[in-house]
Order: sequence, then structure tokens, then C-alpha cells
Amino acid sequence: MLKTVSTQLALASDTLSEILAKGNTSGPNDIIMDAGYGINGTLGATTPASVVATTGTFSPSTGDTPLSIITTTSGVFASFKDGGTTAGRTPLVGAIGDDLVLYTSAGSYSEKLRITAAGEATFSGNVVLASGKGIDFSATAGTGTSELLDDYEEGTWTPNISDAVTGGNVGGGFYDGRYTKVGNLVYVTGYMINGTTAGMTSGNDLYIQGLPFTSINESSLAVSGSVTTSAVTTTGNLTTNLLNNVTAFRISESVSGATEDYLEVSNLSTGNSDLFFTFSYRAA
Repeated sequence: MLKTVSTQLALASDTLSEILAKGNTSGPNDIIMDAGYGINGTLGATTPASVVATTGTFSPSTGDTPLSIITTTSGVFASFKDGGTTAGRTPLVGAIGDDLVLYTSAGSYSEKLRITAAGEATFSGNVVLASGKGIDFSATAGTGTSELLDDYEEGTWTPNISDAVTGGNVGGGFYDGRYTKVGNLVYVTGYMINGTTAGMTSGNDLYIQGLPFTSINESSLAVSGSVTTSAVTTTGNLTTNLLNNVTAFRISESVSGATEDYLEVSNLSTGNSDLFFTFSYRAA
């Protein structure tokens, strides 16, 4: 078959360099090809580029060339394949209307990424960031010290009652805790059912250990959260009281006109007492 290239003739069997040599590739009549045909060039010992015309959905095969331009009923795509690409899993990048679209295949193609003309990106899976990296909001910077959202996490933790901020004598009972961490802000909930105090020092302050993250090391740290109790002897309003640079907190007991005090081990009725609490704090 003969094809017209500028004012000279080129054979369909001509190589890319032969076609370019016959035509004026610097003017408005560069290379004119019939519909459904395209460039099949040679680089090195293989044939790395071809144009495939199809009227349906592109189906990769073991014979795919490293670079193919594919026209389908959906749009126009570039198919990329190297020596390590599994047969039938050739990635595609192409245009559908005004959108840039990425497809990958594990036997059948599915859309993985779409970027619209407005710059909005839609992913079919999770966005995975390297450790220490995040979403940078510096374009809307205010007076804060950081504009980088670099962490989000959900999980569980196990509260334990003790008579010391670390170590000490640990009580028993049924415990459960949940947390959500956004940046360095940690929101925790937890409870103790039928707590037992056998072996604990009755006159010591009561601590709940096991927070999922160490609190920030600031001398002015002040954290207050809600506490609900059952079968616990109290004389005032109860709130959580977090110390700095630890993974434990106390329960503050506030009485009008009196200095702040804390629940002690002796305030619990062993085997009967319940504690429920929730608060937020900044992690180190």
C-alpha cells in the first residue's frame, strides 16, 4: 500500500527513518497517514513502537510491543511495556474526552487514576505516602508552625489501672480502649469494668496506664476530659488529668473552694468499680 508523505511517496514497509527522509517534516504537511495506521519504528534489536487500530477494548497479549498507540471506542491510549512486565498486564495512559486516565491490568483493565481538565484527581485505591510525608496545606498558610498533615491512624489500646505513673502495682478487671490520631492530636476513649485493686497501694494516686502515644513534653500541658464512674467514692467533679511526656493519666477531683486532688486507689471498690473516660491530647 502506498501512503502520501508531503509531496513524495512512501511505502507502507518503509522504516520510520526512511519515511522521514522522504517527507518535509518541518512544515504543516508532516506525516499524513490513513485512518487506522501509524508509525512502527525500530529502536535497537526489537520493534518497540507500533500503532494498533481497534474498535473495541484493548486486550494486551504476549506480543505487545514496548510502546503502542491504541485507538479504542473509549479514547486514545499509549501502552507501555518493558521486559519485566507480566504478559497481559501492560499499563495504559490515555485521553478520554478532556480527562487524562491511567489503566492497569491483572487480566482485565480497570481505571486506576483520572485527572480532569479542572485538575481534580480521582483514585480507585488508597493514596500511599512515604513515611514522614503528607498533605501540604502551605498554600493556605496562616500563623501556625506547620501546614503538613503527615499522619492519620485508628486503633485500639489497653488501659490498665496502677498505683504509679510508670510500673508500680497493676490492678485487674476488664479493659478496652480505642483511639484516632490526626497529625499529633490523639482522641482516646476507654473503660474499665469491675476493676480489682489487690496488691496495689491504697494511699497512692490512681493512674490509668497504656495510652497509645507518649504525651508531648510541655510543662504547661493541660488536658481535661470527661469521666463517668460506678461504685467509686468521690467528693467532687471528675476530669482526666494528663501528665507530660508519659503514657498515663490520673483522674482529677475538683471541689469548690478546695485545691485540686486526685482519685486514690482506696476510692475504688475492688471487683465492683467501673470507669469510663474520653479525652484528646497532643502526642510527642
